[in-house]
Amino acid sequence: MLKISELYVYPVKSLGRIELQSATLSETGFEYDRYWMLADKNGKHITQREEPKLALFQVALSQDSLLVTYKESTIEIKLENPTLKEPILVSVFKEKVEAIKEEQVVNEWFSDLLGKQVYLVRQSSTEKRWVKQNNEARILFQDGAQYLIIGDSSLDDLNSKLPSPIKMNRFRPNIVFAGGSPFIEDQWKKIKINETTFEITKSCARCTVTTVNQETGEKGEEPLKTLSQYRLSERKIWFGRYLKLIDSKDYTIAVGDEISVM
Repeated sequence: MLKISELYVYPVKSLGRIELQSATLSETGFEYDRYWMLADKNGKHITQREEPKLALFQVALSQDSLLVTYKESTIEIKLENPTLKEPILVSVFKEKVEAIKEEQVVNEWFSDLLGKQVYLVRQSSTEKRWVKQNNEARILFQDGAQYLIIGDSSLDDLNSKLPSPIKMNRFRPNIVFAGGSPFIEDQWKKIKINETTFEITKSCARCTVTTVNQETGEKGEEPLKTLSQYRLSERKIWFGRYLKLIDSKDYTIAVGDEISVM
């Protein structure tokens, strides 16, 4: 039996995660997943690839605000803010996207902590960004898919080969499941969770973000060094699978829900 063991949302791209017991689904991923992103003065997106310390920025959602905390300092960002009007053209890898800057006090807070001019942005309400080569799957600031799923057994298999075990948070999944053999998710084409159907769109190619310890912000060689020995194909390292929402009756899933392979 396959069951959801963990659920996570990442409101700000490359910052900390929020663990959920139940999640609200949408056509762009979990509600508020990658709703915000940091960009430099040229509009280039900023992630843990360039700034590993972003792992130490913790986030929380209240009824009407996002709270971001770094060490002893916290900033509050309104979920809905009709006063925001200043547009900026940002890049997510090679893709250009229109976004809206947050208030100056928010941008100054992040800039001071990172030691350079940065902006926290949210996607413009008029912007429609789609998964590459799939104009039916809309996303916000995700790398390239609505949802990411990984099995506990896959991580257990990796940890059995590593010098020191690592946590699932290195891979930043939305859905983690228990049961099945290692990498059983590689075989899936469609799955159903309760009354929701997902299509597997592709495997996830991993980058150096996985080498950042999410508790310390320190960067190393693992797990990419070990994964390259048995998960390398087409010059990429694969770990986890991307999902696209096909249809849903109630648009919610929860920890403990059973996964049916179609």
